[in-house]
Amino acid sequence: MSMDISKFIGKGHRDLENAYGFTHYLELEDRFRFGQDQDHKRIVDAFLRFVGDKDITVVKTDNDVLQEVVDVPRDAVREQLLLLENDEGLFYDDDLEISYAIVGDNFFAYVLSCMLMLSGNKETVQKMAGILDDFSLVYVGPELRPDVDIAMMPQQRLQLKIMLEGIEPKIWRRFVVDDFLTFHELHQIIQMVMGWENYHAYEFMVDKMRIEGEGGAGYCVDLMWRDFQSEAKTESARTTMVRELLKKEKQKFIYEYDLGDCWRHTVVVEKILPKGDKQCPVLLDGARTCPPEDAGGVYGYQELLEIREGSIA
Repeated sequence: MSMDISKFIGKGHRDLENAYGFTHYLELEDRFRFGQDQDHKRIVDAFLRFVGDKDITVVKTDNDVLQEVVDVPRDAVREQLLLLENDEGLFYDDDLEISYAIVGDNFFAYVLSCMLMLSGNKETVQKMAGILDDFSLVYVGPELRPDVDIAMMPQQRLQLKIMLEGIEPKIWRRFVVDDFLTFHELHQIIQMVMGWENYHAYEFMVDKMRIEGEGGAGYCVDLMWRDFQSEAKTESARTTMVRELLKKEKQKFIYEYDLGDCWRHTVVVEKILPKGDKQCPVLLDGARTCPPEDAGGVYGYQELLEIREGSIA
């Protein structure tokens, strides 16, 4: 195992998660939310299928602070995990503050009696979620960890240029954002810099991936248009990180707002910049005001302009 656990002894497990980019997590529904305990043996078998033949380390923790590495033979791990259901075995302690974590190069996990909590990067946590589905186990996530320490994660900034398609003269903006954002947060920034009012659903298309989200006004009638879209791999804008997909200069992607009016924007990553001290996001340049909400798309907007100019009786 390439991870050096020793340097985190005496520190909280959040320090380890931040250092290795474990940005996402999931946890099983407990008896209070699910109504009953989930099957402990299935939990253990699902977790060990996820682990496979990867190297793992067992760490004793006290109130989430890593205390010491525990030497457990690999072939004894399953037996010891199963004993937890009866409050027995090496991984059980009468002191409820003490738990035993299982750590791999790409994950940090607690397996407790009828419970599993796991963190890792998004792809790792999604893999665990798929296995839990196979075992018919109910969970929450994958989600972005609410306590992610952004300051400890390597960061860059992206200079973006966004242009609304189909309208001349062009309506565009140039702005800078941190790359440690979800696509939902990027959507919110675009709404501000363009002048939209965040009424409607939206989506990004990055390469062949569709990233979907809803507006903040509480009603999204245009969601029904998603039934008519072409098939594509789909992710949630609230859990997909910008830095996972936007990695190179001159990269282009699509932002579509209001799936009924179909306001389609082309966005270009103009520059990848080092993290600076100045406040971000920042608007650098742009031209023209965006159309009003619910104008009917490009053709409706053009007709509205003609009416305003008196060319339509």
